[in-house]
Amino acid sequence: MSDIGYISPKLQSMIDNAKLKASHAMAPGIIEVGNVNLIDRPQLPLPDKGYQTAFTMTAGLDGDKTVLLPRVIEGKMHTPQEAMKHFKETGEHMGIFESQQHADAFDKQLHEDLGWLGAKNKWSDTSASKEE
Repeated sequence: MSDIGYISPKLQSMIDNAKLKASHAMAPGIIEVGNVNLIDRPQLPLPDKGYQTAFTMTAGLDGDKTVLLPRVIEGKMHTPQEAMKHFKETGEHMGIFESQQHADAFDKQLHEDLGWLGAKNKWSDTSASKEE
């Protein structure tokens, strides 16, 4: 007999990602909530500090808007130019904001919420602060 209370890891990841995106809709200065899965991202192994899943960057858009983008795409590190090209081709982003300041504040909070920064950095063997 199957356990009807069981939630598969993939479904749990989808639920967690939806909850995170719902909370992002209230972020100061957000124009558009991101459309990439932030919870279950492919990993880029690093020799000195575990692995990365996002390594974020910002880029200006028309009308003084700022987009937050991942530079780790499908488990591979991309240059800022490649990340921007990927955004233009696919529309994938982590959020679009009214200003650079709003994007930076959101990025910092996102890193803290997901344990990508500081002592909570679950992607590293050390507790030193570092950007994902």
